[in-house]
Amino acid sequence: MKGMKAAVYANDSLLLGEVLGRIEEELPLLGVSIYSSEDFLPAIAAEKPAYEAKNIKDLGDEEIAVILGDPGIHADTLRKLDGSIIDCTGIFSGYDDLYEVAEPIEYIARRFQGDRSKVRGSLLMPAALFGRNAIDDLISQTRNLFSFGRDNSKVFEERVAFNVLLGGDDSRNIMSGYKKRLEETTGMTFNFRIIPVSTVFLADFFLGDNVVFAEEGGMFYEFTASSLEEAMENDGIGVIKHPSGSMISFTGDYIKVLTGQIVSHLKELTGE
Repeated sequence: MKGMKAAVYANDSLLLGEVLGRIEEELPLLGVSIYSSEDFLPAIAAEKPAYEAKNIKDLGDEEIAVILGDPGIHADTLRKLDGSIIDCTGIFSGYDDLYEVAEPIEYIARRFQGDRSKVRGSLLMPAALFGRNAIDDLISQTRNLFSFGRDNSKVFEERVAFNVLLGGDDSRNIMSGYKKRLEETTGMTFNFRIIPVSTVFLADFFLGDNVVFAEEGGMFYEFTASSLEEAMENDGIGVIKHPSGSMISFTGDYIKVLTGQIVSHLKELTGE
């Protein structure tokens, strides 16, 4: 691995911070450069000054590109990289040397065997789903409940977005966009709401006839704790099986589940 370099593209500092921390801890010999687009570069540079974030237009000769956010019009620049791409966005499908990082609910959904259209999911998702600004919204909205203030939202259009339950025909905001994309990708049906936590998710799946969950391998472990604190401390996805057999629940840290996949791909590529 000595001498290998990775370009990390990010629009948001939340996932970036976790990824950089794991790389420093587990892959200390991997050279890392941070890139972003002009719109996001000042914020990224301010959050991670030690890395001297660069404009994506100045992409170097790194052997690996880790894509943490949608690069928009700069996607073609990254596709020209003579190396491997680790993709968290899903927009680099078809790239020759691609390593996909699945969104946590998609990661879980892929393990169901049988007719997935018979599976119903109830998702309680953290603000981290929509990045650092969403967590800031969560904090400010919670504070405003007690102070009767009204700060401007950065992400959520609704006030107290963590108390909104989306209907099937609600297409107004990014919450609806996430739900629609997830249903199209998995073939399942979901209800979905943001809960007032920063990074932990809780997902209940109700199984139809002849649908089973295959947990062998992957990032799964039996969740036996009485609170979500363990989920925050674990890099994997906790599995909670219910006696009826018709329902199975999952919990985990949204950011750590993504980061775990990224680091696993990096270790494979670098031979660690």
